[in-house]
Amino acid sequence: MTAGALFIARQALHPSDVLESVTTTRWLIVQVFSIVMGTLAVMSISGIYAKQAHKTGFFGFIGYLLFSAFFTIATALYFMEAFIFPTLVDIAPKYVEGLQGLVTSQPSTVDLGTFPVAYTVTGIAYLLGGVLFGISIFRAGIFPRWAGGLLAIGAIIIILDAAVPHPADRALALPVGIAFMWLGWTLYKPANNV
Repeated sequence: MTAGALFIARQALHPSDVLESVTTTRWLIVQVFSIVMGTLAVMSISGIYAKQAHKTGFFGFIGYLLFSAFFTIATALYFMEAFIFPTLVDIAPKYVEGLQGLVTSQPSTVDLGTFPVAYTVTGIAYLLGGVLFGISIFRAGIFPRWAGGLLAIGAIIIILDAAVPHPADRALALPVGIAFMWLGWTLYKPANNV
């Protein structure tokens, strides 16, 4: 539940993706929330998968691995945004702007190394992992089917990210956050109600 709430709050509270934001307290708070959210999300996904693993099959397992990989890689990136980006603002501002451009779809003027690949991999893991994991939840029938369906739909609508200008595209995360809260509540409540 907390991971879902933080997933939504992160989108609403995130400061503008501009160089000046990186050294603000708000930037640090949002990134620390994001680190907590990512850590809790991996634990939640693992708990959900463990409860239904016997019914999800191969695609459920692949969905679990991919969706967990997304949150694991994203959490490492949030850590960098919180603690490394601010130290680079004065010595390599173009590099930080280039990294922010991955989110805002602005081309970089400097070589970003493997970061564009990592960003692409996380997007693919989010899309495929979220869809497969959501469908496996829906099909297994152990958790509310529509929570799994909402997770799958929420992961699919990330495709619209290119069509929705930033930062309005942050609203596309709402269905996944709601699905996480719903699944978290179901996982949390007494076992006889699951």
